[in-house]
Amino acid sequence: MAGCTIDDNITNTSPSAAESLLLNNALEGALGNVDFDFFAGRNVYYDDSNLDAINKGWISHRVRESLASRGAHLQADRNDADVIVEASVGTYGTDSKVRSTGVNNTYSLPNATINQRGDQYGSAVLSLFAIDRESGDLLWRSGPHRCDSHLRTRYYFGVGPFYQGTIRHPAETFEPFRDQRDSVFDLSLF
Repeated sequence: MAGCTIDDNITNTSPSAAESLLLNNALEGALGNVDFDFFAGRNVYYDDSNLDAINKGWISHRVRESLASRGAHLQADRNDADVIVEASVGTYGTDSKVRSTGVNNTYSLPNATINQRGDQYGSAVLSLFAIDRESGDLLWRSGPHRCDSHLRTRYYFGVGPFYQGTIRHPAETFEPFRDQRDSVFDLSLF
């Protein structure tokens, strides 16, 4: 008796959860390298009109949060600010590749994979600068900050997946849904 296992990857969103985690991890690394101390005590307006990337809302949120956490006074109106900050993402994407070792289904033989390795990469390059609202003079610039993330998935003789990388794959942390009654009653008392 012979058999085989075929895994189909089905993703309900674009980007997938793993791709989103790779992108967010890369963004956090790039953002973590930016020194926002210059903005402490300043009235700052964050302008994201030139930011063109997937997850633009998340990127803007994280930049605004980083500014506020370093003491910037965020302004909702451009005219109330002394400093205008703009951000740009030069790279914000993922790549992936899969490599299999074994006998594929040629010459009427069944597919027999000995080893399969899948690699996914996320990369972000973030750059920010600040200008004086009235004069337009450059006050500060971060320069480009790059960070990469990766996730490797491996199967050995059909056993797996085994994950390794800078993120944890959502399947690694999955816990089946519990019956809500278990959280309300302590069943050990009965």
